[in-house]
Amino acid sequence: MNVASGTLGAAWTPPAPDTLQLGEGAANSRDDQAVFLAFDFTASGNSTAWRLLTSHITQNTFGPLIDLSPTVAGMGLPVFDGIGQNAATNQATSAVSDFINFCGPPTIVTADLGAGTLSSFPGVTSGFSYGVAVDTTTNKAVVPTICDGLAGIYDLGQKTGIAVNPRGSTNLYPAIDETRGLIVMDQVVSADFGINNNAMSSAVVMDEQGNVLANIEQFFFFNTFLTIGANNLQLNPATRSAWTLGPGQQQLEPFTY
Repeated sequence: MNVASGTLGAAWTPPAPDTLQLGEGAANSRDDQAVFLAFDFTASGNSTAWRLLTSHITQNTFGPLIDLSPTVAGMGLPVFDGIGQNAATNQATSAVSDFINFCGPPTIVTADLGAGTLSSFPGVTSGFSYGVAVDTTTNKAVVPTICDGLAGIYDLGQKTGIAVNPRGSTNLYPAIDETRGLIVMDQVVSADFGINNNAMSSAVVMDEQGNVLANIEQFFFFNTFLTIGANNLQLNPATRSAWTLGPGQQQLEPFTY
């Protein structure tokens, strides 16, 4: 759909719908070149089933599947969660963890979407990823994780990372304002939860060095099932506006950051 005009385009028909399950798509507001995590049910097992699928959305065309198996050798039950895209370098980034070693560090995986080549390096935090966002301008990625309540900020070119503390916990749905180098994440448990009887959930705003710049405490993410593997926080850098889940996930809640 053309969001500006509201007009619908041609149908988009992903291949092999009976055997290839599409998961999360990477956020990309620059063009209509998309990349998705996918799971191939024709594979011999979990360790050989994970794929990347690329698509030129408006033209309903698809690139060859990229097999992620080489990056999970030695894992008992690998699970990819979260995907980001650098439209300038034509690179995708995801995070994979071993379910059997639940609170081990994630592995950060990058893929050249043109050549299909893969690279990986160890993460600096603990547990499964709660999402991945990539800054196309700086080629940095943010990956919040479940076990330690921290986030890793990674220089994808240098394959290095720092662990940062967003101060609250259960940080998820990372998004990046590339014009300002700002990270915004939903935060189920705010930093003042232990001392504020009226504490609510928040959106935390950080820079790409990990400094907390603002904590917008006006949401309610409790008592509802929060889907992971989704981009449920969206930014409009032109107006510094954002949208995320409202009460019970039945509404969209706008805010400014």
